[in-house]
Amino acid sequence: MGAEEKSRSVGPDGKIMHAEIQIGDSRVMLNDAMGGTKSAKGFGGSPISLWIYVPDCDTLFNRAWIIDVTRDATGHPHPSIADDEFFAACRERYKVTLHRQPEGDLGARMLNAFEAALTRSRHALLMGSDCPSLTTTDLREAAGALGDGHDAVFCPAEDGGYVLLGLSQAMPALFDAMSWGTATVMEETRQRLRNLGHKQKP
Repeated sequence: MGAEEKSRSVGPDGKIMHAEIQIGDSRVMLNDAMGGTKSAKGFGGSPISLWIYVPDCDTLFNRAWIIDVTRDATGHPHPSIADDEFFAACRERYKVTLHRQPEGDLGARMLNAFEAALTRSRHALLMGSDCPSLTTTDLREAAGALGDGHDAVFCPAEDGGYVLLGLSQAMPALFDAMSWGTATVMEETRQRLRNLGHKQKP
């Protein structure tokens, strides 16, 4: 949620007597159960909900989901993401393979995905999980462009990046030291492809 801890008061027994976090422009006050009070867990649940308005709920949800399924309650990586119930169900239903993402920035993870996929296939498409506007037609056209001899194909995003990238070979230069999340990603990637002499789909 991007929460920032603002204060914390700890009692002699180590319990939190009072703490405050800030999410956006809102303060949330918290404390451990003490002095005869009970937490929601102590009551076996709670009918109370906390609603927080954020500028981009999809991005926040995806970030929270990734953290949840790749880390345990202490923040340490799970032994294997393949053990997660949701991903295990997807693996069985859609007949896909699961791979842990490596450490590093977005570029390092994208490069790793391409290197893994291109050891098994002539071409590979990589897309965001939060791009519902992409259709099967988009994917077929992108794959077709690679099959027609293009080295790279894109589906541009409105923010200056891209929601899909297809490659016929792994290209580390496309992902190293890129200013991810900025309005220049798409054009910078195209320029790097031109510098490398690769054919890209206009």
